[in-house]
Amino acid sequence: MRSETGTEPFSPDQNSGSAYGTLVHLAFATDIRWQDIPGIGSDGVEQSFSLGDAARYGSNGSIRTDIVLRDDNDKIIAVWDVKTGNAELTDARKQEVRDELKLSPNVPIMMLHISRGIAKARGSMGTTEPL
Repeated sequence: MRSETGTEPFSPDQNSGSAYGTLVHLAFATDIRWQDIPGIGSDGVEQSFSLGDAARYGSNGSIRTDIVLRDDNDKIIAVWDVKTGNAELTDARKQEVRDELKLSPNVPIMMLHISRGIAKARGSMGTTEPL
């Protein structure tokens, strides 16, 4: 992200907690939408889901994913969850995503961490391995 003048990188204070995370998510979502990546487009960014179907953004009882990738038949084939700070992709969150999106166990759910990069969640206790 650029500062208001556009001449130097904008770097939000990493110690600002949720405000920093919100800014990172906003910048990431904007960039991915702008790229219009096949299988993601703009619909696969910050999409809300309820009971396996797409829902209105932020609908009561829905969950929101950061990125979903779909194949040519519109089937979800991967999910990414953006994290900042000490946040991790927990087993509970992975299960919540699988349940709400009605995903099979073989669909990868990956963590994208602002500092540590991308990792595919595996095993129990939210352990990850770099890709």
